[in-house]
Amino acid sequence: MEKKNFDCVIGCFWGDEGKGKVIDLISKDYQYVVRSQGGDNAGHTIKIKDKTFKLSILPSGALRNKICLITSGCVINLEKLLNEVLEIEQKSKKKVKVFVSLNTHIILPYHKILDEINEKVSGKNKIGTTLRGIGPSYIDKFGRIGIRIVDLFNDEKILKEKIKNSLILKNIIFKHFNYQEFKVNDIFNYLMGFKDFLLNKTFNNKEMFESILKSNKKCLFEGAQGTMLCIENGTYPYVTSSSPTSLSIPLNSTISHKNIGKIIGITKIYCSRVGNGFMPTIIKPEKIDLKKIKLLGNEFGTVTGREREIGWLDLVILKYSVELNQINMLSLMHLDVFSHLNIIKLCVGYHCNGKILKKYPQNYEDFLKCVPIYKTFKGWNLDISNIKKYQDLPKNCQKIIEYIEKYVNCKIKILSVGAARKKTIYKD
Repeated sequence: MEKKNFDCVIGCFWGDEGKGKVIDLISKDYQYVVRSQGGDNAGHTIKIKDKTFKLSILPSGALRNKICLITSGCVINLEKLLNEVLEIEQKSKKKVKVFVSLNTHIILPYHKILDEINEKVSGKNKIGTTLRGIGPSYIDKFGRIGIRIVDLFNDEKILKEKIKNSLILKNIIFKHFNYQEFKVNDIFNYLMGFKDFLLNKTFNNKEMFESILKSNKKCLFEGAQGTMLCIENGTYPYVTSSSPTSLSIPLNSTISHKNIGKIIGITKIYCSRVGNGFMPTIIKPEKIDLKKIKLLGNEFGTVTGREREIGWLDLVILKYSVELNQINMLSLMHLDVFSHLNIIKLCVGYHCNGKILKKYPQNYEDFLKCVPIYKTFKGWNLDISNIKKYQDLPKNCQKIIEYIEKYVNCKIKILSVGAARKKTIYKD
């Protein structure tokens, strides 16, 4: 019988679903918390008592004093990691136990410049990137000219040769767009500035996860962003540069899919999206007080502060995410944000090209033509932020929850009615 030591938390939409709170809540039951994809372009906001922590690369388990791992599926901004560790240690008065895979690729200063240039030349086809250098770093990875953590501990001549090789084409681009060219020694010295910080903070992917499995320790994988931003299965081209799905975890961490147990999908009672890209259920300002919703839900990016678009909950996409990730339990966030509404809508299908669709169309051009079909429910008009038990929730609220469960064929186990840890209802 395979050991199911590894559980994971996955965003079901375009990120910003509230994964940070769930990870923080359940990570107390794990010895390891792992970040296995993405960079510092995605963040988790966690509120503990009177303190708010905003993380962009550190796994949220750092706040529970867990062993935090960053695997080779990520790209890492070492400057950001160092500053985040120092900030958390100062606020929490605890030592952060973070380790980085030797095969993890490093985001370098020139990647951010390339990100900026790419957005400038894209015109109306801009992706809406955070300009953190994530995409260009992944391009170097797959172009086989990236610089990895392990390179900092190899022969200096070899590292300089790799930097030189990586800069050849980039400096031609920088010169063409009137940017300052980068020098090999400057990048080398920049990297060496992090060598002491990384001493005794690195690991071998395969050896680490084999050790966790053999020792029967429990490990939680936390997703960055959400399923619909997956480079393989999301709303391409308006996606991120990695795969924030459960499918990517075995590859990025050298574990078997057979060792994954709980796959917890995270969704809010509504959809949100930041950056460019289409969201069918977007709510028009004249229909609802969007400003109030955004303030109640803190719908501003953890990393960039950008305001998010708000839409009614799209059950077509939620079901797609549940099936794609093989999610076996859901967490429904921000229930309290909709407490003041008289009506609440759920998208149960699309009108598209004269047909009714019940499934997410893989062709993005078809997706752009989708007009949502709604089922309307009565709201509950009651403050639910202090409710502790599911049976004490208003009946109208329970009806919506149970309809969602039936539509996507997956049980909702965790309900969030506020930002704080204690504002949580555990169903069943």
